[in-house]
Amino acid sequence: MNDEHTERRYLLYFLLSWGLPALVIIILVVVLLGGFGWSIHSVYGLVQGDL
Repeated sequence: MNDEHTERRYLLYFLLSWGLPALVIIILVVVLLGGFGWSIHSVYGLVQGDL
């Protein structure tokens, strides 16, 4: 079995598994703060599940 490109795939999977959810949360926070005028405390509660 050839493991020549395995490290590249691990990097891609790592970036997708951490980067994509982080990007979604950042977009959610920006939209809720800017677009809907929510306070930072309401947004934090929504993201952390403390509403």
